[in-house]
Amino acid sequence: MANEAKQRQKAGGNRKWVLPGTVPGKQALRQLANIGEKSSCPFRTARKRALMPAIPACAIRLSGLFFAVALSTSLHATDLRVYDHDPFATARAGAFAATADEPSAIYYNPAGITQLKGHQTRSGMFIATGQTHFESPTGEEVDSKYGVTPIPYFFYTYSPDTLPLSFGIGLYVPYGNAIEWPENSAFRATTAKLTYLSVNPVVAWKAHPTLSVAAGPSFNYARTTLKQRLFSTTLFPPGGRLEFKGDDTDFGYTGGILWQPHPKHSFGFSYHSATTMEFEGHSETSGADAAGVPSLRQSASARFHFSQFIKGGWSFRPTPSWNFEFDVDWTDWGQLDSVTLEQDVNPATIPFNWRSSFCYSLGATRYLANGWRVSAGYAFCENAVPDRNFNPIVPDRDLHVVTVGVGKKGRKWSWELAYLFGYGPDREVSNNSLVFPIGSSANGTYRTLFNSVNAAIGYHF
Repeated sequence: MANEAKQRQKAGGNRKWVLPGTVPGKQALRQLANIGEKSSCPFRTARKRALMPAIPACAIRLSGLFFAVALSTSLHATDLRVYDHDPFATARAGAFAATADEPSAIYYNPAGITQLKGHQTRSGMFIATGQTHFESPTGEEVDSKYGVTPIPYFFYTYSPDTLPLSFGIGLYVPYGNAIEWPENSAFRATTAKLTYLSVNPVVAWKAHPTLSVAAGPSFNYARTTLKQRLFSTTLFPPGGRLEFKGDDTDFGYTGGILWQPHPKHSFGFSYHSATTMEFEGHSETSGADAAGVPSLRQSASARFHFSQFIKGGWSFRPTPSWNFEFDVDWTDWGQLDSVTLEQDVNPATIPFNWRSSFCYSLGATRYLANGWRVSAGYAFCENAVPDRNFNPIVPDRDLHVVTVGVGKKGRKWSWELAYLFGYGPDREVSNNSLVFPIGSSANGTYRTLFNSVNAAIGYHF
């Protein structure tokens, strides 16, 4: 396999392969993501060597167009974005880019950390629960399995008294996915899990009493696990199963601007670059002997593009006791035109033709005596996936979000708690083209409900 890859490179192929090496960078990110598995593949891409520490990986091959469709669609949709990395921001429905006065500003707008004095930390967890209901055109109804997904985060900032600079580092999860459909569902794709961890150091400069700018690199690790039934259990019992596991690392960058021209008005902007993960690992098929598909474990890979996103906001503070903010968040999903699956036989290019999407959020905070504050917010997020490319493994849809929260700041310690309710109204999917082999399309009606809690503690020293 390695010789074949080298020959393609000599012939002018677009994939570059080099010999194996040690991997301090990827191993460190794996440990942060609580990964215990080791790669057994003997080479890595030169493209990533130029951006990250030496990364082991494998050039991968897998036969079957059905796998390419299941893998790629499971990892691209608006709701792969994880927006909630601080309960104060969550309580304001994410309208925080122009306020950005907690260490979590490293994610929302890193320029905001110039507002923080001394050493400050903020750590917590966002716990999401939810379920999607599906009804087929023939009246069949099924619910995805109810899941609970914990998403942790940690932020640290330092602002020296003698410099107009602030420094910070954040560990957070900007993307994620976890859904499982029962085996009796009409569609083949049954399980998708995505973990994406970012380590993001930043430096912010207070260039003027009213203007701060910031930037920093992000070091990213992602892994995915996908499971899919291969065939109809009626025609070829027990239907067979395909499972894929893969991971990769990549480098990105973030930036932000905070402008406060007046004590009552503040404007904030933040940017997160796109990253590309060449998920490399293995696939395994089993239980499909009745359909003439033998059990097999082999190397497999596919390249995925995680889009850039931009956030901008305006904060209005009519009095010191009130803070209102409106934010707009744009994700460049329109760049997801296609994904090419590398494989031994019949390489497949899967079309996406998705569209970029916006989220609009409005938040308000009332500051009370003795460091107490209460917040509330509303957000609306557009779906990014047209009916033709819709896949139930990421049941994307328009989304309405309502949030509330309460917190308290002390001399050294602070805490915050927020609740989020999300509702995805009925989405009627028709003219769907993602028909799995010997199966049905994803046409039907989808409805999603979820509840989430976000809690954090902070320490200032």
